[in-house]
Amino acid sequence: MKDRLVPENEFAETSHHYGLVRRTFNKACVYSGLDSGATLVLNRMEQKSLRIKRLCNELAHIAKGQVAANGYLASSGDSAFGNHWGSHDVFASQLLGCKRWVIFPPTFRNPIVGQKSVNHRDDCPSEAWMDVITEPGDILYIPRGWWHCAYPSEGPCFHAAVGVRKPYVIDYLN
Repeated sequence: MKDRLVPENEFAETSHHYGLVRRTFNKACVYSGLDSGATLVLNRMEQKSLRIKRLCNELAHIAKGQVAANGYLASSGDSAFGNHWGSHDVFASQLLGCKRWVIFPPTFRNPIVGQKSVNHRDDCPSEAWMDVITEPGDILYIPRGWWHCAYPSEGPCFHAAVGVRKPYVIDYLN
């Protein structure tokens, strides 16, 4: 939210359910944050959803790589991460609402894990290669190393980003 991670104690609370201690969302805090421009990031969705896991398994089989899925829920505001690249290919599937994606050419070809765009933000090109709106049902492919920035529409907006990490030579040697 506003270029910072929100500490868990600001949006989650401890509750007791039939003798079990659980961490649950404080709905009022989460909704207030979303209304203020925060993005709720749901990491590793394939571990919680059988449908997403099946999708990831199919993509892993086709792409011959490791696959993970994250979800991004927002209701308004700026981009959650600003201009950035990933060290993996991304298939962004728009499921609810619309999202504006601004894509820039890479300045650092084929980054690998550990090479992060946060150290190169000043290198992002000023001229976009593509500026597109995704709607429910659309899938946008973003190759690794390509700068991108996503802006949520007004109202509920949710997309799942399936990241594919292609194997490196060391993976084959292992």
